[in-house]
Amino acid sequence: MSTVAIAQQPLLIGGEWTAAQDGATFQRSDPFTGQPATEAAAGGRVDARRAVDAAQAAFAEWSRTPPGRRRALLWGAADLLTERAPDLAGVQVGMRVGKDVLDLVAGDAGRRPASSPRSG
Repeated sequence: MSTVAIAQQPLLIGGEWTAAQDGATFQRSDPFTGQPATEAAAGGRVDARRAVDAAQAAFAEWSRTPPGRRRALLWGAADLLTERAPDLAGVQVGMRVGKDVLDLVAGDAGRRPASSPRSG
C-alpha cells in the first residue's frame, strides 16, 4: 500500500501563511480515487477579522503607491498567472473531476470515477 502526501493549504493573512486560529481544517477528496487530496485551513470569524484588519492596514500604503507602480505590480501578477495557467488548470480540473487536464484534452475516456453514471 502506497502513501500519498496530502497537500496542505494554509490561510494567507497579512502576507503570512498561517493556520486557522482555532486549528480547524477540512479535507477535499480526489473524486476519482475517493482518497484525501488536500487539507485546508478552515478559517472562521476570528480569521476573517484578522484578514479584514490586515487588508485595512495594507490599504493605506497601497493607496499611496503611484498608479504606474500599481499597474506594474498588477501586470506582474497577471504574467505569473498566465505563466502558471497550465499548472493551475491541471490542479483545478483534477480536483473537480478526478482526471488530469491533459487526459481530458487528449480525449482519454478510459478513466472514470466509480460514481460516474457511465462506469461499469
